[in-house]
Amino acid sequence: MRNKKMNILVLLTALLIMIFVTGCGDSKTAEVKEYAKTIDELTIPEGTEIVAFGEATHGNSDFQELKTEIFKKLVESGEVKSFCLEGHSGCYLTVNDYINGGETTLDEAMDALNFRIYKTETCEELLKWMREYNLEQGAGNRLNFYGYDMQDDEPYIDYLTKKAGIDGSMFDKVSIDDVSLTLNEKLDKIGLIRAELEKMADDPSIDYEEATHMLRCLEQCVILFDAYVNNAGESYKLRDGYMAENVEWILEREQELGRNMIFVTGHAGHISKLPQSPMYQNNNMGCLLESEHPTGYYVIGSDFYRTTANLPNSKGERGKHSFKSDDGFAKSAKDFGGRYLLQFDDVDTASTLYAELGEDVSMGSLGESYSVLMHIIKRTHIVNAAPLDCYDAMVFVYDAEPLKLK
Repeated sequence: MRNKKMNILVLLTALLIMIFVTGCGDSKTAEVKEYAKTIDELTIPEGTEIVAFGEATHGNSDFQELKTEIFKKLVESGEVKSFCLEGHSGCYLTVNDYINGGETTLDEAMDALNFRIYKTETCEELLKWMREYNLEQGAGNRLNFYGYDMQDDEPYIDYLTKKAGIDGSMFDKVSIDDVSLTLNEKLDKIGLIRAELEKMADDPSIDYEEATHMLRCLEQCVILFDAYVNNAGESYKLRDGYMAENVEWILEREQELGRNMIFVTGHAGHISKLPQSPMYQNNNMGCLLESEHPTGYYVIGSDFYRTTANLPNSKGERGKHSFKSDDGFAKSAKDFGGRYLLQFDDVDTASTLYAELGEDVSMGSLGESYSVLMHIIKRTHIVNAAPLDCYDAMVFVYDAEPLKLK
């Protein structure tokens, strides 16, 4: 009996080692070999209006590098002239001035990218590349940079006072940091600013369309931060709805310039065509954009098999933390030089591979936060969903490296 118990203990120990050391994801190398591509081989379907790339994590350099590669590929193929980042909408004016050879310095342009995850050499090199590209082009062929988030009121107030000439006193107590007014009182003040701005609709010295967008972003920001305090559950859906609205504004602006396609990048949870959390209530940004552009929204997702991510804890202290997904497709990336692209339209719909893409896969998902509980509760860093339901294509990375911040 004692030997039997010992054998069972040895077996259980071996099983645990297999689970935690080797992972559970089966490699699918044989199935994907026929369809695996490089980024250079990426093709975008005709009629696409929005190409979106969803980053599996915010804390890895691989996904920042991938969005840059995809953007450059689309620019060089003549399909895209705009880069749209998950960052506040007000940042794009400063960055655009830099990439178009204005007086803005590279450091000032980088400072405008106010999210900490963008303080990297990869982002710096992207801006420098866009500037070099633009300086070689005619005015009508230059690249534009946009943000579509709205979590900072300062850029909008700054724009409306300096660029549109709105009296600064009208913004008194509108700031998200000021709690002396209720939300409705702040919105009433924004309504007065809107009425003032409407008087300038025919003023050739201002970009009225841009100014009204900046005021709308300020309004979004004020409403969102009130939700963060008073209705946190609603804030997820609210923010993604506003981001979708801002992407639509960018698309319209680019189309007015004769450009039919934009490139949008952000976390996969926002980009995915299927909400990856019940908090979104079927209203994440990707779901909303697809509903408006059923044949024009093309989504490239991403996943890792192993990752060491650079993440901040609740005190803002960053550290490197390792995780695994159970994604056999990502595990196969080891046999393709560490990563590969799979475009689902390439795959034979009668194949076993296509059927597997339609089944739930345990895909990795890490945002901009860390807790020790993430090592215990898998759903904090794993999304169980069918790739076909979420994306039109995916880039799979075997071993994702931590983000290197400057």
